[in-house]
Amino acid sequence: MNNREDNKKEQKAESPVADCNNLNLVESRIVYFAILRGKLEGKPFSPVTLSVNDFRKLLNLKGRSSYAEIKKLADNITRKKITYEHENEQGQQVHELVWVKKFHYNEGEGTVYISLNHDIAKLWEDTPYTEMDFIYLMRFRCQYTERIYALLCKNRKNEIAAFSLPDLKKNLALDENKYTGIYELKRRVLNPAIKDINDITDLVVTYEEIKGGYMNRTRGILFKIGRKGERELLVRSSSDRILWL
Repeated sequence: MNNREDNKKEQKAESPVADCNNLNLVESRIVYFAILRGKLEGKPFSPVTLSVNDFRKLLNLKGRSSYAEIKKLADNITRKKITYEHENEQGQQVHELVWVKKFHYNEGEGTVYISLNHDIAKLWEDTPYTEMDFIYLMRFRCQYTERIYALLCKNRKNEIAAFSLPDLKKNLALDENKYTGIYELKRRVLNPAIKDINDITDLVVTYEEIKGGYMNRTRGILFKIGRKGERELLVRSSSDRILWL
């Protein structure tokens, strides 16, 4: 069996070491922006400051209510935590860390100060994301896109990736009783996420159902992964950089 055929076998899905699954879209966009800005300035995970106007553009906040929204957002995001596990000589260890150590809105100066928890930096060491990927992550509109994109990034060299439905749902943090039918899973999760990826990133992705067994039911999903042409990617990348940086 050749390598391509080997890759068609269902894989055990691996989620990234760290992800923003417990954050909403606005909160995850803030985290990704802070990570990217620090990387571009050569000071990863260092505090960043930006004007309120730039912050509003980043989050698409409009109208007078945006100032109240920023204050509410500051309170919420500093309470959110990430839980991760690792094993050492003492056994399995479980840790909880806050995502954002400090979020300060200075109304007088018209600035927003964001300080990520530096302890989360090590959780991103093995993620497959480039600087351009962080720009993509800030633009996603579906809450499930990030996890699917991370899985596909790890397999983009293989051009295909297959996952059983239980593994895929586990990596999307979906309750086993949610979207139990393939129609709802496709409509609510897969279709909007794949549209996000195709509209925003350098990947071109399609998927098909893997069927078999009793009544030929769907038991997995096979993703086919391609890349956009160089010319299209250049135009899109330039536009993204202007918009987000």
